[in-house]
Order: sequence, then C-alpha cells, then structure tokens
Amino acid sequence: MYFGVPLSEDVIETFRSIEKNTRREVSNKNPTTINNPGEKEVIRTTGGGAFAGMVTGCLLGLTFGPVGVLVGGILGALAGNQIEYESKRMERERRRKRMGNLK
Repeated sequence: MYFGVPLSEDVIETFRSIEKNTRREVSNKNPTTINNPGEKEVIRTTGGGAFAGMVTGCLLGLTFGPVGVLVGGILGALAGNQIEYESKRMERERRRKRMGNLK
C-alpha cells in the first residue's frame, strides 16, 4: 500500500527499481573535482542573496514607479545571486588552499 492505495506487486516492484536507480545515480555523482581537476565544480546558492537583492532593488526602484520596481527587483535578484555565488566560490577556494597547506 502506498499512500493508502492498494497497488499490485508489479507496480510496487517498478517503484522500488526506480528508487534504487535514482539513488545509484545520485551517489555516483561527485560534487567535488578531486579526481578530475578539469571538471567544473558545481556551486549551489540558497536563494537568500537573490531575495535580498530583489528586495533592495525593489526599494531602489520605487522612485521610478511600478516599472522601476519590476526592473529593480529583477536586476537586484540577479546581482544578489551572483554575489552569493562568488562568495561561496571564494570560500571553497580558501578552504581548498587551507587543505593544501595541511598536506
């Protein structure tokens, strides 16, 4: 039974195989580039920077009316996300340098 709905064994087995394959694919992906230095490292942002930038951009755009709020919010969100991304990238570089000095 899934979510209170009776299912046949074939459907249950299909769900289990999909779940198993998904877990295998996720576990095979290495977010770091230790083994392959040419591979680009994935940096994920939380969205906090984009939100703060959007609010700031909207407030600055208030002087230009509704269009200013819209444009300011979009540009602020883009800028805030980029600032957060660069901050995380620099933190990873600092961490990597510290780990290199420990060896």
